[in-house]
Amino acid sequence: MKRPLAIFALVVAATAPFFGAVACSKVAPEPGGASSASPSAPASSSADLSTSNALASAANIDGGNLIPLPPVVAHSGKLERDPQTGHLKPSTPAPSDDPTLVPPKPQRDADFDLDLDDPSRDYVMRYVRATKRYGDKTDCVSFGKSYEKAGRRAVEVRDDPKSSCGGTSDALKDTFLVDVGADRMKLDDKKATPLAKWPDGSDPDSKPGPVASLDDFKTFKSPLADELSKMKLTVIRIQMYGRGTYPLVTLAGWRDPLPANGKPDDLKSVTAKLCTANGNRPFSFLGGVNRSTTLRVRCPSGDARWDKF
Repeated sequence: MKRPLAIFALVVAATAPFFGAVACSKVAPEPGGASSASPSAPASSSADLSTSNALASAANIDGGNLIPLPPVVAHSGKLERDPQTGHLKPSTPAPSDDPTLVPPKPQRDADFDLDLDDPSRDYVMRYVRATKRYGDKTDCVSFGKSYEKAGRRAVEVRDDPKSSCGGTSDALKDTFLVDVGADRMKLDDKKATPLAKWPDGSDPDSKPGPVASLDDFKTFKSPLADELSKMKLTVIRIQMYGRGTYPLVTLAGWRDPLPANGKPDDLKSVTAKLCTANGNRPFSFLGGVNRSTTLRVRCPSGDARWDKF
């Protein structure tokens, strides 16, 4: 009969720390109770703080790069009860943000990266191709250099005998009058076929519509979305600037095959493939929470460059 007694002794010895901890624990009084003293937050051990600091530093990532965080300091002030929720909350103010850890703010709004040599011509090209103004002959036209007319920049669109469509005609199809600064456009010939709306639903000679934003990239059905998925790039948002013609894609972070500060020449094979997927229309990328640095991509060449907003 000695064996059961030995087993009982072992059980008691193993559970003694647990029962001792329960017996010694006390519940701190809440504000407004029998005690006039306000409870304080429980102190954390040095081991707990070391673990918390390590996890916080490892979890703070911007664009794929780890950013060191300041040490975590346990709250030691009095607690107050929130009258709305009933929860206890610290009475001491939160520490101010370290400016070195705050991502830089963009200095201007995003744009759709028009050709600086002739932005009016590029503006018309974006519109014609996005709206398929000439149907299945949209790729069979040429765009002339812009010139001054009626207080705007005029851009002539003609049949292109050098295109793959064949033919010898260079007949004038439309003359667009453009004000890039005001983001407005109309036709010189009032009898011509009226201009269709931009992809964002706005009229060409009125203000733009709101910038469409998709936080669920799965709803963006396009070959560009498919190609980015094949590259295992995590997209967290896409916004359509340029009246719905210029995708601004926000990635979770910069990583291969689009690494942070990658040399444009080294990225060209990737960006050219993305151009093809986007119908040879330009686009841009952001990485992480930093919205001031963008990777611009011109198409169909796939030429890329780092730029600032």
